[in-house]
Amino acid sequence: MAQSQTGVQAEKVWRYQAVNQYTGEVVDFDEKQGGQWRGSGAQHVRLFQQAIRRLGEEGRISKESWRVLAYLLGVLDWDNWLVVKQAQMAATLGIHRVQVSRAIRQLLAEGVLLQATPPAPRTAYRLQVDVAYRGSRNGWYKRRREEQQEQAEAPGRG
Repeated sequence: MAQSQTGVQAEKVWRYQAVNQYTGEVVDFDEKQGGQWRGSGAQHVRLFQQAIRRLGEEGRISKESWRVLAYLLGVLDWDNWLVVKQAQMAATLGIHRVQVSRAIRQLLAEGVLLQATPPAPRTAYRLQVDVAYRGSRNGWYKRRREEQQEQAEAPGRG
């Protein structure tokens, strides 16, 4: 934290810029905006190319799983929490609930989603942080360390 002339400590804020590839507009945003691009009010999620590319190259998830993953990225809450009802997701995507259930199981099996443990509801999941993240940079580092520690402690993994 930096100290201002008045003696009050100012909080350090990370500021970023991105270029809209279609319009060429430079868009400013920072981490204090709760996951929104400054000026547009649009929510955003950080995607990590290596994990997305791996999922595509390996071809182990179905088209329905890709659609469900895209939907989940769209409704991803802060710190990668997801609480979604499969019936609602099926209705929104225009597919059968069985297909949504199968896609969720496939994403869980591939390690893209992690099932939340009680007392969280049965419909609660967390998106794996190496795939995408919605939250602060420090939150991402913390979640990544926690997931790596959990994988190392889990029997038969790591």
